[in-house]
Amino acid sequence: MAYGIQIRNANDDLTLDTTTVLSNSLVFGTVTINSGTTLSGSYYTGTSSAISCPEMTTTNTDVIEVWLGNNATGQSGSLNEGCTVNRGTNDFTVSFRSLTANTNISLKYYGYRF
Repeated sequence: MAYGIQIRNANDDLTLDTTTVLSNSLVFGTVTINSGTTLSGSYYTGTSSAISCPEMTTTNTDVIEVWLGNNATGQSGSLNEGCTVNRGTNDFTVSFRSLTANTNISLKYYGYRF
């Protein structure tokens, strides 16, 4: 016996069932960022190129969000706290801060709708 919920529309058509799979994934992949050579405060900061994410805006954080993978590779793979998602319109970038110049990091990202 399956447990869950079923939702039907006004025509009694089943629109949501216990076996329904909803796809909220908008974009996913891997991005590589170099920290660069320009010191800003105590950090070198590099920013990725724009990553397309349909319907993202600078303010709709309650609708669309981006997760960064915690299995980064590179010299600073354990410094995910030094990464920031910069929201745009239909895209985003990821900035990476490092204490070392010219440090590369590869991150997995996942953009999704709530």
